[in-house]
Amino acid sequence: MALPAPLQELWTAWGDIQGNANHPVMVNVVGPAGEYRDGLKQLLLSQGGKAGCVRVVEGSMEVPPEADIHLVMLDPAFGPTTTQANMLRKVNPKGLLLVMIGGDESQFESRKREVATAVGVRTTHVIAVKTLSQLRGVLAKRLLTTFDEWVVPLARQFPFLRDDAANQEINSTSQQNAMVGAMPIPGADMPIMTANQVKMILRLAAIHDQPMTLDRAKEVLAVVGSGLALRTAARQLAKMIPGPGWIVGGALGYGGTLAIGKGAVEYFRRVSGGAPRTPATPKSGRARDAVIDTEAEVVDPR
Repeated sequence: MALPAPLQELWTAWGDIQGNANHPVMVNVVGPAGEYRDGLKQLLLSQGGKAGCVRVVEGSMEVPPEADIHLVMLDPAFGPTTTQANMLRKVNPKGLLLVMIGGDESQFESRKREVATAVGVRTTHVIAVKTLSQLRGVLAKRLLTTFDEWVVPLARQFPFLRDDAANQEINSTSQQNAMVGAMPIPGADMPIMTANQVKMILRLAAIHDQPMTLDRAKEVLAVVGSGLALRTAARQLAKMIPGPGWIVGGALGYGGTLAIGKGAVEYFRRVSGGAPRTPATPKSGRARDAVIDTEAEVVDPR
């Protein structure tokens, strides 16, 4: 029996979201052995990060193994050597993020431009921070904005990204629904706005590595549905007010979606707290290179 069109659309959306979430994103951590490379690896593996999707690579390799993302540690004072620059130019620049830790903060911007020019990437692909502890927040935001097509699988694989990924998803959907809520025709916005909110919840579930069963869907709707009827009535009433009523409708569309998203995140955090997660399987042909029990493998050129 065929599903009603709206349900079929959401069912298809969930299938697409799950397909994207289950796509393992392979990450190379490239650089000389030491505190910073080890710290970057441990950051990826923190909070149950999936070791099977992380490979540690010695920076002296002529060409690093195939991966979706290459996180490359560079000396903040000297940048890439000629050998390193030649090696990095053989890698797809879209998959490169260059990381420099330490050095003079006043020179960060100029050093980023120099490094970007030497390797042939945009300056947005170069990160410069003073200390290893500062890297966490900067790296999270840069990964999620540079590789926005992989936000869901990255956050699913690496839990330290989940808060930023969830906030990015909620803010994006809330902005969409602000525009939808400003539509001047009472009632016309509800199907679109509701569909956006449901898709947002489905993506938040995938970000938190949570299956969306029928029972789970009922629980989520019960949690995030509190006050929804009141917000809906207020939004439609606001549109009856000439002029500024449309603005109020947009504001309520934004605020209502934001509240639903925050409620969904709190729910998924609660149900996933401390639960073991199923490791992602690396892409075909990469398992031998990538997985050694719970630690990322070190690939040595010798």
